Parts: sequence; C-alpha cells; structure tokens
Amino acid sequence: MRKIRLFLGIVLTAALILGLCSQDVLAAKKQKENKEEHPVAVIKATVDRNSFDNETTGVKRTCTLWVKNLSRETQKDIKVNIKIYDNKRELEDLDKTIEEIDPGAREFVHFKWDDYSRSHKQKIRIWLTYTNDEGKEVTFEALTPVW
Repeated sequence: MRKIRLFLGIVLTAALILGLCSQDVLAAKKQKENKEEHPVAVIKATVDRNSFDNETTGVKRTCTLWVKNLSRETQKDIKVNIKIYDNKRELEDLDKTIEEIDPGAREFVHFKWDDYSRSHKQKIRIWLTYTNDEGKEVTFEALTPVW
C-alpha cells in the first residue's frame, strides 16, 4: 500500500511538472507569434536594490535602461515609462523622454525613486512610446531581462 501511494505521488508530480512546462512553452510560442517589429527596444534593464537605507528617507532605488534604435532612421521623442509594482499594487509611475536616437545607437535612461515600502518583491514593467511613419503614437510593453 505504501509503495502504491509513493508511485501515485511520483506520477502526479511528474504530470504536474509536465503540464506547467508545456503551458510555459505554449505561452512563449504565442508571445513570439504576436510580436510586432518596433523600431526601438530595451536591450537591458538593471535595478539597484541594495542602495543606502536611511530611517527618514527610506531606500533609494535606481533603474538604468539601455534603449536601442533598431531602424535605419533617426527616432525622435521616445517616451520611456516604468511602473513599479509591489504585489499587484502600483507604487511608482516614472516617465522620461529621449529626444533623439541615431540609427543603431544606444541611449541610457536613468530613473531614481525613494522606496518607502522597503519591499524586496518589487516588479518593474517598462513601456516605450514612439511615433510611427503614419504619425500615430505607438505604445508597447518592452519585454526585457531585468537584472
């Protein structure tokens, strides 16, 4: 009886792991299919979570984004927006504008904010807004590794 329970536990655990893995693979494939080609992209984002801790000001956080122009034309007035979340609750909403990026060039964007919650479970979401060839503003969420 004990061996049967052990066997069933192993089988159910393996089925659960396979189900979760296949779900992740399908979600990644769907995201890849729906991906549009944008002329700008965030190559890398770094977040400094170990800044100076002060009792009166909280924790100073910084985020640096590497934005690259992927097109063959100069991109102007690119708006960068980051939102900082803590357990699905929005803590901060920060905006900056990049005046101009030459073709193939990278631009560094630095954000600073005070974190009074002192939570280590913060997530950052990044949005870029640019003007397309038709003169319309296009906003998209930049999917990037955040370190």
